[in-house]
Amino acid sequence: MSCRFPGNADNPKQFRRNIEAGLDAITPIPESRWAPAVLNQRNCLSTEDDFARVGGFIENIYGFDPGFFGISPREAHDIDPQQRLLLELAWRAMEDAALSPDDLSKSSTGVFVGVINHDHARAKLANRNAIGQHTGLGRSASIAANRISFTFDFSGPSVAIDTACSSSLVAVDHACQSLCSGEAELALAGGANAILLPESYLEFARARMLSI
Repeated sequence: MSCRFPGNADNPKQFRRNIEAGLDAITPIPESRWAPAVLNQRNCLSTEDDFARVGGFIENIYGFDPGFFGISPREAHDIDPQQRLLLELAWRAMEDAALSPDDLSKSSTGVFVGVINHDHARAKLANRNAIGQHTGLGRSASIAANRISFTFDFSGPSVAIDTACSSSLVAVDHACQSLCSGEAELALAGGANAILLPESYLEFARARMLSI
């Protein structure tokens, strides 16, 4: 198992400790995501939208060691942070299971990930001058799973799933089905959700889908 959750829960043990302690990991929106001043300038927030100023955020969402995974810094710049997180956590999950990625090369290991947010893609495509040779793969939801399979040379099924809030749970279900059918001999399953732009967050806020 591996994870990164708000409240500096960078591993399952810390995540459990946070839950047992009743830690409130909801904080003001960090400047590194989008500045509250930007929202005010766009006249996005009314008084009723005050609760859209907070959320659950992990630290250093853009931090990544591309060389460790054989990725050039130039390509890494175009890769959705969700893809980076999934790649890092896949490595950590294998470590936690005492499995060597090298030993799994060419194996029918499957990868099933839930991913529903496309803020990185929206931001990249909004600036045509920023579009480059790595933009397509860096923003594609399917590559969230495929990049893991490619990096570790897995030959099992590689699937990205979008069923909204249940995406990661459905990914786990598909992984179990693949194991039961013999399609995969081992499976990595999980999900990532990184909200990088304010628009979708405001939709949730104004639909009263967020709690205060």
